[in-house]
Amino acid sequence: MRGPTRSERAIITWDVLAWGVAHAATGYLAHRLPEHRLERDGVVLRLRGVETSGRWYRERLRIHRWKDLLPEAGALFDGGVSKRRLPATDRAGLETFVRETRRAELAHWWAMACGPVFVLWNPPLAGGLLVAYGIGANLPFILVQRYNRARLERLLVRTIVTADPVTADPVTANLVTTDHATPDPMTTDDATADHGARR
Repeated sequence: MRGPTRSERAIITWDVLAWGVAHAATGYLAHRLPEHRLERDGVVLRLRGVETSGRWYRERLRIHRWKDLLPEAGALFDGGVSKRRLPATDRAGLETFVRETRRAELAHWWAMACGPVFVLWNPPLAGGLLVAYGIGANLPFILVQRYNRARLERLLVRTIVTADPVTADPVTANLVTTDHATPDPMTTDDATADHGARR
């Protein structure tokens, strides 16, 4: 069984470097977006009806069981915001977190969009695998950002309507990082909401 030729090794090296540049460049471009550009979802980021409250992600994808296994690079660049913890539990902190979910989601959409470019210099099979890598490496992060934003936006709407303190809601106690050994507070929150809706 022959090993890769010199030209094949060069292409593999170029592919690895190109994906590294794509991830870094799209992450930096998203980092540089001004906050006012992240105040609204827009066409791509807008949450669809099935995503409301994030329940679809929990019930169909079990996202709360694996989301914390993904690496977090929100604070990689100077001035960035880590999404491992809420920056604050007041309304301003929640709104900041919502903006950061949009920033992170855009970065991963942009990175995933780079995939088809690799078809230009790779043979069909290798090009297809590289496109698949782009999807697999970015789609889970996109789903997590949408899940967190769906939960936060529901919470923000409720605090505006009821004037309840944000810090009193159990969702904020463990929004991003979930201890899988204990019940997720979101489960309790959803059960309470369902019970109230049936009364």
